[in-house]
Amino acid sequence: MSLVKIDLPADRVGRITMDRPDQLHALSAEMRVALIDAMENLLAGPDVRAIVITGSEGNFCAGGDISTMKDLDAEGGRARMLAGHRLVRLFAYAEKPLIAAVEGYAMGAGAGMALWCDTVIAGAGARIGFPFFRVGLVPDYGITFTLPRRVGEGRARRILLNAETLGAEAALDAGLFEEIVPNDEVQARAVGLAEEMARHPVAAVAMTKSLLNGAPGELETVLEKEAMAQGICMSTDDHKEGAAAFREKRTPNFR
Repeated sequence: MSLVKIDLPADRVGRITMDRPDQLHALSAEMRVALIDAMENLLAGPDVRAIVITGSEGNFCAGGDISTMKDLDAEGGRARMLAGHRLVRLFAYAEKPLIAAVEGYAMGAGAGMALWCDTVIAGAGARIGFPFFRVGLVPDYGITFTLPRRVGEGRARRILLNAETLGAEAALDAGLFEEIVPNDEVQARAVGLAEEMARHPVAAVAMTKSLLNGAPGELETVLEKEAMAQGICMSTDDHKEGAAAFREKRTPNFR
């Protein structure tokens, strides 16, 4: 069974659909590899000029797969993050427009992927959240880089330090979503917008995205610090308690 599906829903538009609905598309190692393969495929394809990222059955992505984080030491956690950064870089340095079609939950690393997209189209029932502290971790997938750029540093600090989850209207107001549509219109609107973007001149789009991204070294510094910090956090008793509480659906007791 494929964890990621690729289709071509419109002229010069590719769509990547995460398809692990029983786990709300949580990012296991296998899911991450499948996403990397799909992104590389569509980014290299000359017939695809814009890419939609989404999830099947009414959810975007629940974030990292907590069940696969057991018994990691600091070095193992860092290695896990470095593997995830392969995917982050594909989003960050993509020369083609990326549109996130968000239905349901976009949490943790799922929120991180959405924020790397150039435009986020969300359903009225969508929610985007940053619950890293609840499992004893730091924000990852470049969120400390993307979130302040979207909402400003002060608001980003408040969102992250309060481990906030925002509904669609609040996320739109904050600048996390660009547009809200009825839940059953998310895919059509995202594909339609991608089709519009696909008509733009390829070289000009690529260079504009590069200019907007700024100096690549700044992102690389953030990712290296993120890998070190997350690696340490994954080895702590607080993370073990947070992960256990998540599995047992209870409030963690951090000591």
